[in-house]
Amino acid sequence: MTLLVGPRELQIDPETGTIFGKKGPIGYKARHGYIRVSVGTRRKGRTLFAHRVIWEAVHGPIPVGLEINHLNGNKGDNRIANLELTTRAGNMQHAFRTGLRSHAGERHPSHKLTAADVREIRRRYVPGDRINSGRALAREFGVSQGAVNMILTGRNWKVDP
Repeated sequence: MTLLVGPRELQIDPETGTIFGKKGPIGYKARHGYIRVSVGTRRKGRTLFAHRVIWEAVHGPIPVGLEINHLNGNKGDNRIANLELTTRAGNMQHAFRTGLRSHAGERHPSHKLTAADVREIRRRYVPGDRINSGRALAREFGVSQGAVNMILTGRNWKVDP
């Protein structure tokens, strides 16, 4: 399948998710894991996401408000069978459902404790002890007594960090 992108003619194999230039496969893995493809000249070039180029080559333009999701979670796997059109919300739901994103433990946006703090709370807690009671540990670590209780009962930080 041939696609003209700016002044550059690209060959696209949607079955393998590969984009070819004149001299063979093109593209590079960017820091975030997506494959990027440079098109155009050095002065008037631009960089595109390979998954978007492949999707548009097969299905046409991506409608405004929609984006491409990698079904297996591998951002470098641009086979057309691994791509689906979805909303931003759908993409995020897929990421949380499959474990690609998580708000557990230190990944929670408003976490106050580290895994080491949780281990220390669990190690030091002694019921009825003034120094190592839930209330004292909560004060020391800057969280509520309820947060400490939830750590100790396994409702938060369920897996031993």
